[in-house]
Amino acid sequence: MTELAFFVDLAVTGTVLGLDHTSTMAEVEAVFELTHASAYPNSLVTDAGLVEFGWQRWHGGDTWTATYFGAQAHRLGLLADKEQVESPLVARYGDFPARVHVEDLLAATTAVGHPLRQVPDPDENRVAYWSPVSDLHVLAVAPDRAGEPDPPGTVLKMLGPQPWWPWHRNMGRELEFAGYARQLLATGRSAWLDAHDPVDEPPEVRRDWWGCLTNMVQRKAKVHEPVVALHREAAERAVCTVAEAALAEIAVLVRAHGKGVPAGSTDEATTRWLAHVPPGGDLRSDRVLRNQIHAVGQGLTHLTDPALADAMRPWLDLRPALLADGRAPRVPAH
Repeated sequence: MTELAFFVDLAVTGTVLGLDHTSTMAEVEAVFELTHASAYPNSLVTDAGLVEFGWQRWHGGDTWTATYFGAQAHRLGLLADKEQVESPLVARYGDFPARVHVEDLLAATTAVGHPLRQVPDPDENRVAYWSPVSDLHVLAVAPDRAGEPDPPGTVLKMLGPQPWWPWHRNMGRELEFAGYARQLLATGRSAWLDAHDPVDEPPEVRRDWWGCLTNMVQRKAKVHEPVVALHREAAERAVCTVAEAALAEIAVLVRAHGKGVPAGSTDEATTRWLAHVPPGGDLRSDRVLRNQIHAVGQGLTHLTDPALADAMRPWLDLRPALLADGRAPRVPAH
């Protein structure tokens, strides 16, 4: 597995040498020399060769926030041949292969106890996999596709975070959920949910139903308040945790502010998150906690209570220490 160690660590921990989408640009630049950049007014793509980060900001002068990161594995042939894989990666992992076969990656991630899960991809020439522990998305050439620039099974990209998409389970039901959203927005929310909430379905099916409903309400609502209320109701009905609902609310408010809509403070949602911080201690829980700290931090500029900003500082300081090693735990040999 030596040649695959980097790719296994990336897939399982969702980090590159401890860096990820929660990292600041300064943290990334302290490790990698970002040799290429594609700049737009409020978006930026930087790469050091194999590793790539995408960034965005609402307005010029705002701090850049990473939207995705990972490995553009289709570049491996050229990089490995010319010995241009980033030196910090070579220092830890040694030589890199010219390509990675998806079956080898699947076997290696399964061997360390964190198998990838196949997910739909709209391109029939591609196969896609998703890591439940890190939300990394892997895209490869379909095994039965010859005539591609890369051989069948070649891993092309490993990028994240791409959380589980509830529409995977509800593909083709967009018009149905659009109707649900219009009904909910036109009537009493709680009464409509009492009649339609699929409480008898398995938890994962119910959660995806709510995810699609919330997504569609956000598309259809002209103001942010119904979306915030729906996230809160999801927590009240135990569809998600209080912390998850608070994060979703902060994201709605930050997005509204970014579009110039006066959406109020993030004080209430931040207070709820601080009262329901998820525990850390293992790979998955540390991954969740790091993601959540980052998400709450996005609303920091919209806090009005200085005491809440003070309460957040220890968590913000903890964030880079979680998964800082960037290595997937290895399963002891028997």
